[in-house]
Formats: sequence, C-alpha cells, structure tokens
Amino acid sequence: MIPNTRYPLRQSLPESKLVQFGSIWFKTVQLSICVLYIIFFCFIRVLKNSMSHFHAEIERLKLEVEKQVGRHLRSPCDFDLLSFKVNEKIHERISTSTIKRLWGYITTTHKPRLSTLSILARYVGFMDWDNFSQSKTDKENDLESSNY
Repeated sequence: MIPNTRYPLRQSLPESKLVQFGSIWFKTVQLSICVLYIIFFCFIRVLKNSMSHFHAEIERLKLEVEKQVGRHLRSPCDFDLLSFKVNEKIHERISTSTIKRLWGYITTTHKPRLSTLSILARYVGFMDWDNFSQSKTDKENDLESSNY
C-alpha cells in the first residue's frame, strides 16, 4: 500500500490498481480527443458543403436575374441597366457597385448581404432570398415524389 495523506483514495488502493486506473484514465482521454477531432472535422465538412450550396444558389439567382433582364451582365452599362430595372419593377434601390461585386466585376472578399440577395430574388418574382432558396428544394422534392 502507498501511504498518502493528501489523497485518501490512494491509501485504499494497492499500487497495481493505481496503475490500472491511470491507464484507463489515459485511454479515456485519448478516446475523448479522437471523438472531438471527428466532431470537428465533420463540422468543417458540413460547413464547406453549406458554403458551396450557398454559392450555387447565388449563381442560380444570377442566372434568373440575367434571364429577367434579357442579357448577360458583363459591362458597367449592364450593371447600370439592372439597377434601373430593379428600381423600376419593384421600387427598391440596389447600387451598381453592389451588383458589380456580386457578379465578380469588382473583386471582394465579403459575401453578399441577405438584403441584396432578397432584392434580386424579389426582382425575379420571389418573396425574398429564403423563398428563392427554398424553391429549388421544393422542385426537387416534387420531382422525387413524381418518380415513385
């Protein structure tokens, strides 16, 4: 027995039991760290997938806007035209610079604001960005249910 006044539990355990307890504790810590790594990497994967889905939805919105305008948006005159048409149709303002950033004409590191996406979604006939994003999911669900 190990005499120890600081840790009464140790006094009652033989040395071989303390070694077993220590190795079990170490294995538990190792397992916990492994589980945390797995959770972290799964979270990162989900985050990456949601971001790529977000970018795909923005690209789909841009295509819908270009269909509505009747041309591809490539030049400053095109972006001015879209800004004018949005204001004319739904009576909301969207800056030409904002449109240029969204179409990649001006480089930016920021993702677009929800309000910008909602204005463009309203321009193509939806209530807002969420309604536009959900519309693809609804169409996919309708296609899947019609296949059965």
